[in-house]
Amino acid sequence: MSGKVVEKTVYLGTFAHSKSLKELEIAHDAAIFVDENGKIVAVERGVADEAAAKSFFPTLNWIESQEKPIQMFKSKEEQFFFPGFIDTHIHASQYPNAGIFGKSTLLDWLNTYTFPMEASLSALPTAQRVYARVIARTLSHGTTTAAYYATISVPATNLLADLCLAAGQRALIGRCCMDSLAPDYYRDAGPEESIANTKATIAHITSIDPEHALVKPIITPRFAPSCSAKLLTGLGKLQKETGLPVQTHISENKREIDLVAELFPESKSYAEVYDSHGLLGPKTVLAHAVHITDEERALIKKRGAGISHCPVSNAALASGMAEVRTWLDDGISVGLGTDVSGGYSPSVLEAVRQALLCSRNLAMGEAGEEAERRKLSVEEA
Repeated sequence: MSGKVVEKTVYLGTFAHSKSLKELEIAHDAAIFVDENGKIVAVERGVADEAAAKSFFPTLNWIESQEKPIQMFKSKEEQFFFPGFIDTHIHASQYPNAGIFGKSTLLDWLNTYTFPMEASLSALPTAQRVYARVIARTLSHGTTTAAYYATISVPATNLLADLCLAAGQRALIGRCCMDSLAPDYYRDAGPEESIANTKATIAHITSIDPEHALVKPIITPRFAPSCSAKLLTGLGKLQKETGLPVQTHISENKREIDLVAELFPESKSYAEVYDSHGLLGPKTVLAHAVHITDEERALIKKRGAGISHCPVSNAALASGMAEVRTWLDDGISVGLGTDVSGGYSPSVLEAVRQALLCSRNLAMGEAGEEAERRKLSVEEA
């Protein structure tokens, strides 16, 4: 939590949540009791009204008084409560560009729209406006946890962490590391500067949230083409020293994959580039993975890394359709990402819809049992 003290709260009504990948539970006449520190202390069924909810107060050692009231929130008949969404891949710095992609694909989109926008956030008043808006917007869509990419700017990245903490949004905050194949106006001067600046951001986030209870740094090599081998090695070493999570991109676009093969000829695959530099592990989130090979899937599974499926941006930038069913069958952990601004919407619910549609589009090319197998269920999405 952000350290703010709130009143004890009870939420009454209908609740929906996922018990497992394939099981969605809907509970009517239920109640969730939250203490003054924002922690859920009890969940009860068969609680039809406020009077029934109050009957549990003695068990919880809750005492209501005029000075310390206990708030009650009851859903209407057509409403329900659900756990906050987790956006596993979103570029906070690109929010003003959401939905702008024209006829471009990934690599030219970066140079035409993305890098200029991100560079503009080195001006802190601009960063303040953009980051405040994206936090408010994602919260309004039910996103209570987000894995954010910021920019190369240390002050602007630190500001994003400050704003998330103040708003009470749980967040992983990543300063983008990029010392190669980026415009001169928007790149780290070299691997040493990139690593030093990342350490500065880690130090700031730790200073404002020492336990990383709400905001936490995440090591963020933008993607392999934008990082020199020396930078990737340094970031892998930093991950080993700190134990922090890692986020990056992989196999979003076929031209990107060809570029990685040219830049890292000693590696057998895109996934092996990260693995050989100590960046592929159980705390790694790989965005997209649209075109990963069978061998890469096996390596990702072996290392315990997860994949952020970004169906909206995969379609918008004509990157391709990801074989999510295959990942799930392999036992790979999969989450959903809005990928703003390649993705046009900051809503995880929209990503859910598009994930379902993507799986059905893939099923159209098959018949019989294979067609049905490829489709994701609502519960899975």
